[in-house]
Amino acid sequence: NAPTSPDLIVNGDFTDGVDQVLNGEFTTDLANWNNKSATSTWVSGSAVVDNSIGNVASGLYQDIGLVSGKSYKLTATLKLNSGDSNGRFRVFTSTDGGSSQSVLFTGSDLIIGGASVTETFYFTHSGTNVSIQFACDALNAIFEVDNVSCEELGADWTVTNADATHYVEFIETGARFVLASTSPLVELKQTTFQLLANKSYKLTVDMTHVSGSVKVDGGGLSELFDATTSGTNNTRYITPTSNTYLSFYRQSTPTDITFHSVTVQEVDWAFGGGWSLGSNK
Repeated sequence: NAPTSPDLIVNGDFTDGVDQVLNGEFTTDLANWNNKSATSTWVSGSAVVDNSIGNVASGLYQDIGLVSGKSYKLTATLKLNSGDSNGRFRVFTSTDGGSSQSVLFTGSDLIIGGASVTETFYFTHSGTNVSIQFACDALNAIFEVDNVSCEELGADWTVTNADATHYVEFIETGARFVLASTSPLVELKQTTFQLLANKSYKLTVDMTHVSGSVKVDGGGLSELFDATTSGTNNTRYITPTSNTYLSFYRQSTPTDITFHSVTVQEVDWAFGGGWSLGSNK
């Protein structure tokens, strides 16, 4: 193996970003939170929301600046103290100030007087809404909210040309390609640096293959990752012919492949006339 530099990829293991929520633990008060058609009080380290007006979309919200096209991991805990009936764990997004609500997530049942329910889910934001808001769809509900966090996933990566059945989702274990057909050409691109023309690099991908294939393309590169390369430490030595970002594209369909980590290291060899770097040689 040729000697290599440190890893050039930023966030190659697709880890969670910085929590976007302020005072999500409600440690001492309700600072940074507002009410949408409800009233809230701080009680022993949680927010108690009184929706006695009976609006099933009432609740507590915070403008956190959700960005369209970015992926997030959201976690929160709700507990239903009282109401006209049992309800469900619900999360809305809304525009600045809690208006123009849109249902983002409907989760587990909330039982009157029952145990707290914690939900964790992943979503890619769309539109102009910037708030997250918590609600229970039982009339006249009084419920508790606690342990709220919302972290950006896939920082330093971009996804283009995605739609409802062709996308890359950032999940707990990495970046998952879900591609139903050959079009559109969905791209996952590292945005922090460029591979330079005529320099040689060691590219390693740790992945799980279910179906289909994903291809590195651009800068004269053409490397395929599919069932024959499934598993850890899939290594390729690559030399782009022009400057290029590292981009992965759908190659075949249907595709279900998860990249758990990606690393790129510059190879510390100089090649004279007639010499080149092939796959592992």
